Amino acid sequence: MKTEKTENGTVELWTAQEVADARNDIVLIDVRTPQEHGLERISGAMLMALQEFRPDCLPGQVGRRIVLHCGSGVRSGKAAQKCLEPGSPPSRIWRAVWPHGRTRVWSGSAPTCPPARPRR
Repeated sequence: MKTEKTENGTVELWTAQEVADARNDIVLIDVRTPQEHGLERISGAMLMALQEFRPDCLPGQVGRRIVLHCGSGVRSGKAAQKCLEPGSPPSRIWRAVWPHGRTRVWSGSAPTCPPARPRR
């Protein structure tokens, strides 16, 4: 797993396979627009579009990691930066980085991502 250092902290960069392998241990947040999410989405991903993204509104993280994703990695990077800004609630943030920068990595021969099972 690669990491990306920013001025406010370090963000782990997850591949599609790593996200698929950890699907039941993460909360996957799609930071694309509602239109993009409506056209193509990863099953179980929650939508929190970048234009409305607020780190203080992220779901609880007890026992789960937050993984942000978008189409190319640009918006998920901006959202991760917001999470690391001083004054933001403490959180551990990971970014999903898809090969060739596309959400479509989930179709065809790419790893499949089953919906997360509810925690008990």
